Amino acid sequence: MRMMMAAVWSTFSAAVLLVLSSAVLGVTSARAGDAQPKPCAAVEVTTLVHAFITAFNRGDGRTLDRLFAKEPIFRWFSTTDPGARLRAAATNRATLVSYFATRHKRGERLHLRSLKINGNTIAAAPLGPYGNFEYELTRQSNDLAAIRYNGKGAARCVPSNRDVIFVWSMSHD
Repeated sequence: MRMMMAAVWSTFSAAVLLVLSSAVLGVTSARAGDAQPKPCAAVEVTTLVHAFITAFNRGDGRTLDRLFAKEPIFRWFSTTDPGARLRAAATNRATLVSYFATRHKRGERLHLRSLKINGNTIAAAPLGPYGNFEYELTRQSNDLAAIRYNGKGAARCVPSNRDVIFVWSMSHD
């Protein structure tokens, strides 16, 4: 009887271990799979750019923070005067949301005039594939009369996760 109980207990323990291992591995695989970027569809990039413009104009720092990639994926947010953000400052993700807040306090608003989706670039890990876009917008603030700006950007799309912008550059004509 003792040997039979030991065999049952051993089989039960092995089954429990197998189930727990599978569950842990399954969760790990799903999470790793979710983190893998995929090529961006035009609608994803369009939605992301419109969400940025809307959040910027509302001064919604929390949403702006979510819409831009974190380090090490973030590359830059650059613009010319006023409120120039160039070179090293453009690549500093830590100051991005406070920069947006400062521009919002100055009454800055962006009006998207056109958006062109330029397909995807297939890049090596950790970046992976990303969507390219260019745009034309009107930028206006207390320290800037309405003026046309042109720009380009890049978006990273991740299934079951938030798509993010990791490059945004704009300058006036």
